[in-house]
Amino acid sequence: MKAIWTKDLSEDDADRIRNEFNASRYLFDRLIVILEGFEKESIKKTQSEKLFILPSWKDKVANELGVQRALVRIIEHIKE
Repeated sequence: MKAIWTKDLSEDDADRIRNEFNASRYLFDRLIVILEGFEKESIKKTQSEKLFILPSWKDKVANELGVQRALVRIIEHIKE
């Protein structure tokens, strides 16, 4: 569990978060699988040749890269 989950919390609240986090491990593992699927879809989009035909391809690629970075960051914070 990353320290960010308990940052600035009282010890009681931090313990509650730790307990809830551990009790929800199966759910978090499933969420990681779902988010990694979204990341793979986004990577496919950025690699599609059809994308580069569009006049706004740079904006679309930049958007997908932002999505990928966000997904990676979320996944890293829910992995143990």
